[in-house]
Amino acid sequence: MACLTNTLKRGTKFVWDEEAEAASLDLKSRLASRPILRPPDFQLTFCITVDGSDVAVGACLFRK
Repeated sequence: MACLTNTLKRGTKFVWDEEAEAASLDLKSRLASRPILRPPDFQLTFCITVDGSDVAVGACLFRK
């Protein structure tokens, strides 16, 4: 996805080439397919990180 991100950088000329097209199709395919999920192992430790500002707040729950 780096090539798609690079097309949006400030001061960079927007060029849609074959690499960007392939990355776009790959991304669409991944977003349209089912993710492989499984229940968490509750025997492991969970951690949460939080951050906030005047504009927004965010949090991430993860396992160690």
